[in-house]
Amino acid sequence: MIRTIRLRLSLIFLAALTAAVSTAPAIEPESAGILADRAKLDMATGKFIEAEALFQQALQITQNSFGTEYPETIKSMRDLGVFYVEVGEFAKAEPYLRQAFEISRKLFGPTHGETARGCYTLAMLYLSLGDYAKAEPILLEALAIAKQAFGTKHPQTLRMLHDLGILYQELGDEKRAELYLLQSLELEQTGSSGAVT
Repeated sequence: MIRTIRLRLSLIFLAALTAAVSTAPAIEPESAGILADRAKLDMATGKFIEAEALFQQALQITQNSFGTEYPETIKSMRDLGVFYVEVGEFAKAEPYLRQAFEISRKLFGPTHGETARGCYTLAMLYLSLGDYAKAEPILLEALAIAKQAFGTKHPQTLRMLHDLGILYQELGDEKRAELYLLQSLELEQTGSSGAVT
């Protein structure tokens, strides 16, 4: 019963978003967020072609409205890159994720949370590809930035510690894997601080 109600509410919300998108002028910056939300809903329901077009349109709107070096444009680039990772089109994902990271670093500086997110997302692309040689230094950089930007106990920092542990497991470096995995678990459970060197 509750699932049925939630599904109906989701369908009503989807219809409202569709109406908002169709009535919003395509040149309005606010419509980019609506398009991205709709694209995420389309992804969740398996409408990947529609989602791709909406993510691309959202990026076009933010670029036209704000230029390339703007937070909303970075978010739109990252959304499109993550979409391509999700559907397995890694070659299409890389330029968007790399550009979003590089612009974040330039716009926000090397120790900002957005820079950490961009760096982490790029590292996740390489992990998805199994390219651990590329993923490792980028993930280590993301972790260093996250520790500065968020602190050692922040969920994103803990996620990066965990992912480094998984990366080292994949590389067969059990000692390093254990070090990172145990530290992420310890920080998550006890909230204590510590440093992996």
